[in-house]
Amino acid sequence: MYILLEVLKSIFPIVVIVLIGYLLSQQKWFKESFSGDISKLIMKIALPASIFTSVVSRLTASQLTSFAEGLLVSGAAVAVSYIAAFL
Repeated sequence: MYILLEVLKSIFPIVVIVLIGYLLSQQKWFKESFSGDISKLIMKIALPASIFTSVVSRLTASQLTSFAEGLLVSGAAVAVSYIAAFL
């Protein structure tokens, strides 16, 4: 039951924001290009800033070094994929 309440607490603000956006769009507060503009804002500014602040505040140097092997393997996989696609 505790987990369900935590999930609902996490989802509730998102549902409220979506509902407010829907109601405001029904009232014609936004132009047709708004969805594309807000998407660019989120993907190019808000999301990277959120990830950066989250990493800076929660990731320690010891945790980062423990991820090094996985980062090397995934980086090598990406490089091999690019080379295979190029060929």
